[in-house]
Amino acid sequence: MTRKAGYVHVLWDAAALAPNGRPASRGALLGAAARLAASRLRTGDPEEVRIDVVVVREKDGYGKPRWDSLTRLAKLTGRRTSLAKWASSHPAPAPADETLFEKAEWF
Repeated sequence: MTRKAGYVHVLWDAAALAPNGRPASRGALLGAAARLAASRLRTGDPEEVRIDVVVVREKDGYGKPRWDSLTRLAKLTGRRTSLAKWASSHPAPAPADETLFEKAEWF
């Protein structure tokens, strides 16, 4: 997670939800991404949240992702308050709809 001036960027390794490189359900992936972002964001953070959903295929000897081994699954843009409100009322593993996010781009 990186806090920028106008938004918060989250790079999320969704390997647990997409073991073969593709998620079993887009709804489950969207719900998990919303809960992850909501759990890590603070009240003073910018309102815009950008989430890059990836699967890390390889890590180096220090456990860091090898950037050339990332498989992009989705790029999501949402609002901190709407993600937090949704996450508080929908416990895991409830799926989410794409309308929760302002933008959802799938790869």
